[in-house]
Amino acid sequence: MKHRVRYLPILLIFLFGMGFAVFLHFRDPVQEIPAATQAQQLEWLAAQGLDAEPAETQEIRIPLDFSGNYADYAALQSQLQLPLRKYAGKSALCATYRIENGTQPMYAELLVADGILIGAQCYTPEGGQTLDLRGEPFTLKAAEPA
Repeated sequence: MKHRVRYLPILLIFLFGMGFAVFLHFRDPVQEIPAATQAQQLEWLAAQGLDAEPAETQEIRIPLDFSGNYADYAALQSQLQLPLRKYAGKSALCATYRIENGTQPMYAELLVADGILIGAQCYTPEGGQTLDLRGEPFTLKAAEPA
């Protein structure tokens, strides 16, 4: 009987650890999409149904504070399951692509850090309307946690 009591704390710690590992695995589903090269970026855009050609690239810094317009942008990235929030305050490459959709001029903007895609959006040059990757106006579906 003494042996059973001695092993109970070890068993409880093991079960707690396993439960915590399962929680961490399923808590925040984000994708790690390779995007280190232009070819990988174009391949991802094509997989989204977008016919794109490179326009420009520039280095940017992701804001530390996701408020105002950037809160909406961060919400879009959460819906796309991209890890933008993880890169707050860090540098990223912003790659812009012209999208050939036949109806209106449109651009895709990809944010890349550490060789993975951390953000993506489409927009129109006139008015700067943010679009989802289908070219539809982006609207928040639910409030996002900070």
